[in-house]
Amino acid sequence: QVDGLDYFEEILETISYLTYFAPSISPNLWSLFPRLYQAFEEWAYDFIGSMLTPLDNFISNDTKTFTTSPDNYVEMVYKMCKKVLDNETGLEVD
Repeated sequence: QVDGLDYFEEILETISYLTYFAPSISPNLWSLFPRLYQAFEEWAYDFIGSMLTPLDNFISNDTKTFTTSPDNYVEMVYKMCKKVLDNETGLEVD
């Protein structure tokens, strides 16, 4: 089992608040974006419903960084969407 799995939804909720209420999204906060992607790819696929709000906040509240980052956040989101849409078993989102 992954360390912190029991707290992952609370972590996502905290990231949601930070990305929504902050006047700007700091580089330190952006450093969490690739970690969310990595978690999704490795073990957090079932948490995609809880990930939607913080992902939307990153994209909506700092579109410039999202689209121009050398970390290629756009591709990360594309791969996440593709994985969900390609899943034949479906996924229940809250």
